[in-house]
Amino acid sequence: MKPILIFLFLFALSINGNAQKYSKPRGTIIYGVVYNRQDDKMKVKLSINQMGLPAKQLSTTVDREGKFIFKFEIFTPTDCFVNYNNNAYLVLIHPGDSTYAELDGFFDCFKFPPLVCNIGDAATANRDIRYFQIYYFANPFYTKPSASMEQMKKYELEQYKLYLDTLKQHNKLIYDYFIKYRSPCEEAKRWAKVYLDRVYQSALSQYPDQYRYSNNLKKKDWDVPLNYYDEMMSFLPITESMFISCNSLNQFITDYHYNYIKKKVWAEESNKKYITEKGNIAPRHVMDSLAVYGILKHTQDNLLRQMELLDLFSREFQSLQVEHFEAYRDVFDAYVKEPYLREPFLELYAQTKEKIKQKH
Repeated sequence: MKPILIFLFLFALSINGNAQKYSKPRGTIIYGVVYNRQDDKMKVKLSINQMGLPAKQLSTTVDREGKFIFKFEIFTPTDCFVNYNNNAYLVLIHPGDSTYAELDGFFDCFKFPPLVCNIGDAATANRDIRYFQIYYFANPFYTKPSASMEQMKKYELEQYKLYLDTLKQHNKLIYDYFIKYRSPCEEAKRWAKVYLDRVYQSALSQYPDQYRYSNNLKKKDWDVPLNYYDEMMSFLPITESMFISCNSLNQFITDYHYNYIKKKVWAEESNKKYITEKGNIAPRHVMDSLAVYGILKHTQDNLLRQMELLDLFSREFQSLQVEHFEAYRDVFDAYVKEPYLREPFLELYAQTKEKIKQKH
């Protein structure tokens, strides 16, 4: 009987530990040095990706020895960009960790991925993804100027589907090469896979609008079938292991909203009366309702649904509009349950309210 009780106790602890895993933000540090520092550029900027929200922007001064430090709080692992002299250095970070980075002030990040030397929980993953970027950006299939854009412009639907199949095969090849020759840690594997999956999803979702625009077509004259976008479901489910790939995750959130949810909403028979030659036109309260309930109806993945709601309302915060969120606060409270999503969003809401107050 005693071993059973011990097992149940440990099991209960593990459940509670998982539930509390990302319940509170933890102090996090990025520090390091800029070699070849330029005297007229004394600022290092930090862009911290947040799920479903705009990136948090920080700035600090580089001292005479080129040293810098950022101190901030985050709830979950994520990726961020350390920016100096218009170069963006990708760094993976963990809550409660200290990450050390060395930057080259003369480096051109558009020619070669940056060398970042790290100390911290994500040190191995950061070194691994640097090599992934080397493999990726050395592949002309991905980096040949305007290659994918030309295919979006010229290819008919069936031909473009074949291109998407080829893209998926190339993604697998580069991922397998990365695994074989680098033997990366699990976190780097997950980051690379989500990154490549996002590349595929972006190519899929951008095609219809780009093809119409390039060929001077109107939507009533040419469009893809509605089930074309069902392939976006292959990115799901959203799991905690994907949080480290926040930049890619946020890009998918945007693509899914505009190219899956909205397409499904406007294809519903009851909403077709609002479709006109000049676009989709309905009273404001109707548009607001369709935006919210479209997310609830057409997003079955729990985490993605929460992130889509955050993305919808936070975009409106950028133009100091909070009325939509306030009208649907009950929906937010009913569906957005995770502290690591709720708390940063409500902080942004409070900041937006303060900006509105100051403006008036």
